Amino acid sequence: MKQSIILEQISFLAVLVLIGVFTSKIGIIKEKERDSLVKIIFNITLPLLLFTNFNKLELSPEILKNSMMIIIISLSLILLMLLFSFLFSKFFRMTNEQRSVFIPHNAFGNVLYFGFPVVNALFGKLGLFYASIYTFVSIMLLWTVGIYVITRKGGMSFNASLRNMINPNSVAILAGFSLFLLDIKIPEIIVKPFASLGGTTIYLSMLYIGALLGLMKIKGVLTNKLIYLTSFNKTLLFPFVFIMLFTLLSNNILAGVDPLILSVVIVEAAM
Repeated sequence: MKQSIILEQISFLAVLVLIGVFTSKIGIIKEKERDSLVKIIFNITLPLLLFTNFNKLELSPEILKNSMMIIIISLSLILLMLLFSFLFSKFFRMTNEQRSVFIPHNAFGNVLYFGFPVVNALFGKLGLFYASIYTFVSIMLLWTVGIYVITRKGGMSFNASLRNMINPNSVAILAGFSLFLLDIKIPEIIVKPFASLGGTTIYLSMLYIGALLGLMKIKGVLTNKLIYLTSFNKTLLFPFVFIMLFTLLSNNILAGVDPLILSVVIVEAAM
């Protein structure tokens, strides 16, 4: 993809975020509206986007092979991010409370509200398909390993965290992927309105992120040193390490792997 197209897509998303910031600053979107917005995205539009995206693709041996590959790569990278984050927390001598926030934020990030719009803008429906699989792996690890890290001193039980795996998005991914594997297509009269409503996720997510930034207390954020370290890890260090790792393994273990898979995984890991 040409750089000009990438810049155009990123600029498009940035304008949507700025609209969210502006509308929150002038009082159109307040905390109540922002919370309602995220409920609509999480419970309605995003599940529909995930579910209908599987319906757009044709089943093929190559996509099946790539699906298995992205599960393995996603699992490996998220576990690596957890390990690196744990080592960072030890090096910087973080308290248990700091560690319980720092490690999950480094390893999981915002793969839904920001990751999907970016992947969709850059790589289209096939990229979004692979991003959905990455997200499913991320959700499984978040509500098992992630919750263990957050609550090992008390709080949510492991069984409760397992129940939280079942949410509209994980159900949408499982249902969509199952129908995809069975090569079952949803009738157009149903899938068209579902897809249209799901397509608004990109706009609503950017609006939500803008509102989140607009309503944020900047002073408290700027004085938190862990935020700078997390941002550095997610946006610079981890992507750089993974690009180097993929390059080193490109002639042996990762030989023949679709570059789109690696690109999607790096983008999602950087969110």
